[in-house]
Amino acid sequence: MNFLKRRRPKDPRTPSAAPLSITPSGTPQHSDVRRELIRVVLKDTLRLHGIPFGWLACEVIIIARSPGQEQLHIQLVLIRWNEQLLRYAAALQQQLLLGLNRFDPSVDHSKYIFSWRFAPDCGCPFPLMPDPA
Repeated sequence: MNFLKRRRPKDPRTPSAAPLSITPSGTPQHSDVRRELIRVVLKDTLRLHGIPFGWLACEVIIIARSPGQEQLHIQLVLIRWNEQLLRYAAALQQQLLLGLNRFDPSVDHSKYIFSWRFAPDCGCPFPLMPDPA
């Protein structure tokens, strides 16, 4: 598990690609670009921290709030169970936000909604709740 070896990631201020500027427009094409940007940043974040790509995926859901207002919901999908990855879930989520800010600094990513989902075959060793104490 490379990601647990306390190696320092690359300089987080240096994106692996040039920053993009994506302005809100609400078009389906724009939504596709935002989805792809989030997937690329997730993959980059996993790579920077030594987490295998097959352990985590994401789904991006665009929620229409009012005319011209949208909110992004990023659902991180745990594909392979790893308790140590879950221990750092909040830190990973924060790193994803920092990566989005590096790649697209013109957008306020702090309002994105994050949730976690577990794939049915992720290998969770706790399929049932314990009996009450």
